[in-house]
Amino acid sequence: THHISGRAVALAESRKVQISELTAEDYKNLSDKFGDDVKEVFDFEKSVENRAAIGGTSLKMVERQIQVLRQALGTQ
Repeated sequence: THHISGRAVALAESRKVQISELTAEDYKNLSDKFGDDVKEVFDFEKSVENRAAIGGTSLKMVERQIQVLRQALGTQ
């Protein structure tokens, strides 16, 4: 997949645009591994919220860690 990413970067550079400005069709032309949802990777809030494992960056997990630390410090 690294070579596919490199091709996407090269395409964006050749057009003098950010990689996030490429269209879903551009990505699909680079590889059949991309679907219509490829542009969702550039939704940074969604990306953060998808990290829902313990220690992850989702709001729920951050709040959980705060609660754990407050209990450990005895400051609920």
